[in-house]
Parts: sequence; C-alpha cells; structure tokens
Amino acid sequence: MDALLINPRDEEEMNFMLEFIKRMGLKFRKLDDIEDDLLLSVMEENRKSPLITKQSMLNTIDNILNEDAEEYK
Repeated sequence: MDALLINPRDEEEMNFMLEFIKRMGLKFRKLDDIEDDLLLSVMEENRKSPLITKQSMLNTIDNILNEDAEEYK
C-alpha cells in the first residue's frame, strides 16, 4: 500500500487534517510516532547485545582517537 506524507502549515491545519482523516475512517500515524517506534525497536535489539567492561569501552575509544593506534575492530 502507498503512503501519503502531508506537511501542514500550522497546528490548526494539522488538527483539521487529523479530524478529516478520522471522519473518513482512514488509518494514520504521525511521523514522530513512527520514528519513536523505530528508535525503541533499535534500543530493544541493542539491549540484547552482550555487556562489555568499562575498560574495554575506554580502550576502544582511545584506539579510535589515537592516530597511531591499531586498526579498529
């Protein structure tokens, strides 16, 4: 199914469009809600990754910032 992106000029026009869409019985989602859902899913997926030590993280950052460091892995 195709999607339609509408960019209202102001809050009043946004409310009008939302009310119109509701009265037509159509489904809609705001872009902010979609972005929030995507961010949440990435965060939940990342939560499943193994924990690392603080020192390991600091060493990795130091390697990235240090010009003479070994290649980042």
